[in-house]
Amino acid sequence: MRASLNILALVGLSSLFAVSCSPNSQSVTDSQEAEVEAIRQADLAWVVAQEVDGLEGTMSVYLDDAIMLPPNAPMAIGKEAIREASAAAGVGSPGFSVKWEPIRIEVARSGEIGYAIGTFEGTAVDAAGNPVPVKGKYVEIWKKQPDGSWMVAADMFSPDSPPDSGS
Repeated sequence: MRASLNILALVGLSSLFAVSCSPNSQSVTDSQEAEVEAIRQADLAWVVAQEVDGLEGTMSVYLDDAIMLPPNAPMAIGKEAIREASAAAGVGSPGFSVKWEPIRIEVARSGEIGYAIGTFEGTAVDAAGNPVPVKGKYVEIWKKQPDGSWMVAADMFSPDSPPDSGS
């Protein structure tokens, strides 16, 4: 009886191991890795688009119904509100230059949604047009589109320290 239980346990463990190492579970991982890389490339291309095309480059990856959660400002819902919030923050202004880099990207098993977390650094422009160094962190939520591209559904960012009050 004891030998039968040991054999049954061994067969069960072997089956579990075989299923966990099956090509199906590996292809999910491979697919997720490919989507992580696609988001990484889209995020890095977004940096270049913002550098080259300013405000229009910044807007190029937002979905029409995207949401931006800027620091110390109301939520911007929709592409037009995001455009206004970005312009008010100096995006596209002379002297504005911010670069960001993802440090963690994950994609859901479904492959339809993912997020990127990273850091940014650069020069913003204050209300008087003066350059202001900025450094901070961000979270972006990306949605895969029917054509296989990735677009930003939500964007939240904040500086590591509050703006200089001038005192």
